[in-house]
Amino acid sequence: MAEPGPARSPERAPFSSGDRFIVAGNGPSLAQTDLSRIDLGDTIIRVTNFFFEPKYYLGRRVDLLQLGGDRWIFPFYAKTLRRVMENGAYEVRSWSCHQRHVIARARRKLPVPYVPLTYRDEETRAFVEGLIRKYGKTPTTGVYALINAHGLGAKTITIVGIDFYESPRRYVYDVGRHAADLLKSVPEGQYNERFHSRELDRLIVEYLARRGDVRIYRTTESSSLSFLELAPKRSSVPAEEMAVTEKEFQIHDWEQWSGPYPIAAMKIFRHAWGCRRRLLKIRP
Repeated sequence: MAEPGPARSPERAPFSSGDRFIVAGNGPSLAQTDLSRIDLGDTIIRVTNFFFEPKYYLGRRVDLLQLGGDRWIFPFYAKTLRRVMENGAYEVRSWSCHQRHVIARARRKLPVPYVPLTYRDEETRAFVEGLIRKYGKTPTTGVYALINAHGLGAKTITIVGIDFYESPRRYVYDVGRHAADLLKSVPEGQYNERFHSRELDRLIVEYLARRGDVRIYRTTESSSLSFLELAPKRSSVPAEEMAVTEKEFQIHDWEQWSGPYPIAAMKIFRHAWGCRRRLLKIRP
């Protein structure tokens, strides 16, 4: 279940660009984005393992990192993120999350400010929480990033790299062994139905798009978000001439150690806890 922050006035949005946001997932379409339809001066929200991308599709700046995932693996993820930040590969300015256990760990381990998950108003909160109760599942982290952008006062949101896992590949990047272990039970082109629902995610995006207090755009002609309007051209430079920057620092997996514990031991512990939960019929 999400840990929502209070409804917040759009005037309190904490980012320099104010009311223009880019919400970027890690789907394959990230590499197919028409760059002439985005403005990298907008507030940029990225999602969990964005730093695995093979190139800088949206530059180095991350105004807000929307986190989600396995709380047992988070210490290793956090160590990886700190290394990425310390070596200058990315400038991450703040983070947010909807999972209380991850929030507790991240507040101890991440050196940048925490931004609570924010709903713009009680109507939005009630709609999202109603769907969570109905489906017994939660939105994916990319959709939580969209909810957060709306709550932080966005007047326009340009979506890139969110494909609802409908592509033959799940991500724009190839993951290393430890990250792959976490996803091995989810076939390509499918949702992790234990926790998420494609229909739930789509209903939330459609709801936000029809509210009338925000314009939500897609950036590719062929898109699982085809029900959204295609973003207008924002650059006079032809898309084919806009360079995607190469990365001098490549990373494909999480750190193998966090303190005295190897990630392999943590995965064994997590698997044992999962077996216990299933035997006792404990909800995730």
